[in-house]
Amino acid sequence: RLLGRHSVMLACAIAAAYGVLVFTLRPLIVGAYTPNPAVAAAALPLVAIVTCYHFFDALQITSAFVLRAYKVAIVPTVIYAVALWGVGLGGGYVLGFDVGGIAPAWLTGARGFWFANMVSLLLAGAGLALYLRHVSRTHLAVQP
Repeated sequence: RLLGRHSVMLACAIAAAYGVLVFTLRPLIVGAYTPNPAVAAAALPLVAIVTCYHFFDALQITSAFVLRAYKVAIVPTVIYAVALWGVGLGGGYVLGFDVGGIAPAWLTGARGFWFANMVSLLLAGAGLALYLRHVSRTHLAVQP
């Protein structure tokens, strides 16, 4: 139980440090890939979203692997389906293509897709971490 919790915490700490580094260096990172100022201007906000994306990705994937160690797979699959397919893909489509005219201007196009994808990982990560807490407590209560 303790090893699983420490694994999730370590992965999130590494992802947070990586995110701060990438966010701080994003003009240099984007500049290394393109000399075009228009492309760089479009990419900078996406890199900012990706820094959060990496943190939530670390949370969800390590929580999922620890749950797998407990031999739990059905609930994580449902959490993934709802979060990644429903919110990530569905929300990305709605925001990216401004379906129904409901998306704010700053969340249309690629930003909307990446923002919805980041939110889907936030929801998957939170859902899996909460379920992991429940499973580890239940497992501890059952163990003699």
